[in-house]
Amino acid sequence: MTCYQQSEVVLLALESVKYQILHYGQGQKFQLIAADDASTDGSQELIRAWAAENQALFARITLLFREKNGGICRNYVDALRAVEGERFVKVDGDDLLSSMTVKNVKTGELTVVEADEEDGLFGLFGFIGYNPNSKLFEGMLEMENGYIRTDDNMHTNIPGVFAAGDIRVKSLRQVVTAAADGAIAAMQAEHYISNH
Repeated sequence: MTCYQQSEVVLLALESVKYQILHYGQGQKFQLIAADDASTDGSQELIRAWAAENQALFARITLLFREKNGGICRNYVDALRAVEGERFVKVDGDDLLSSMTVKNVKTGELTVVEADEEDGLFGLFGFIGYNPNSKLFEGMLEMENGYIRTDDNMHTNIPGVFAAGDIRVKSLRQVVTAAADGAIAAMQAEHYISNH
């Protein structure tokens, strides 16, 4: 993970890493590399505290904190040079993701997964965390830990106001459930408008 002046979001990124390890890591231990390019906004302190609190998740934690800004390229290269272990993943593409390379660091073997030749499609699920962007609705809609409470038909506590997708209280947050919520909310809103 490379960082520069990202104190507002760096903990979200780290919590995303934690979630993915806990839910999809299959008991494996990983190396966390955090390379900060001389941030002055408290990013380094946040990373250091988070790493200390979550050190049991990792086989090793490597913190590369510069005192003088060296630029994103230098920061990125330093992070790459610190990679240990068996595998390393790199993704490529310009405007669209086109390939992913997995390197076995011990043997040097590279496995490349490329976009489909016919349609150019390539997908990679990127998890960005569980912090809902719902501050706009605080004090207006009933909430639970920042998520908006709804019934099964997406009604909130205010008649005519509906919530759908990952912003609502629910047990599974995936694109398929968000799409289903949207379809339900749309039908309920249409019904509400037709009857009022």
